[in-house]
Amino acid sequence: MSRKTKKEADLPPALSSLSNRPCPAESSGRTRGNLKPSDRTAIPVSALRSATKTWVEREIAQWPSVAFVTLNFKPTLWSDAGQLVRLDEQTARREVEKFGNRVDRAVHGNLVRRFNRRVPRIPFLEYGQDRGWHCHVLMEVPAGMADVRFNRIVRDTWSKSPWSTLLDNRQGDDNAAGYLTKYRSKSEMEAWSDTIILEATVLRTK
Repeated sequence: MSRKTKKEADLPPALSSLSNRPCPAESSGRTRGNLKPSDRTAIPVSALRSATKTWVEREIAQWPSVAFVTLNFKPTLWSDAGQLVRLDEQTARREVEKFGNRVDRAVHGNLVRRFNRRVPRIPFLEYGQDRGWHCHVLMEVPAGMADVRFNRIVRDTWSKSPWSTLLDNRQGDDNAAGYLTKYRSKSEMEAWSDTIILEATVLRTK
């Protein structure tokens, strides 16, 4: 069974049309840029959340076993030049993508390069004033692999990131999609739909 990234697999029509249009800030009365909550061209955040939740539920329904992984980041890091660097969104997105690639290689070895064997995953990047940048990742546990072994692979690969700190890994359940599309502020994101790291998403293909 082959795998493909979101660059190769388009979003479902409903979600694609929503993610390419502006959405107002979730907090009542707030605006993003010149967009006003009353703007008729704006997509209601509730509609975007609903479309995303439906899409995620449909995708992970194909996975026999789902891991709910949370990657936590260090807020700052000392560079080789001795400068204190603050973590930003683009760096966090790149680190999540690298993490996924390491998991692929640890699970499938040379089959990644030869047959594009990948571990299906959907990452959601978030920012909170109380915990900074963090990423929730829904991952399919490879068939025939014990949970203990997969958990070890996930933990070891995340530890290779210079920005990595704590990791939480638990069994995904029926509430996972709802939790990842919950109502929350996205003050550090350009739009609510930016929370999905499309370049790091890998889906099952028939």
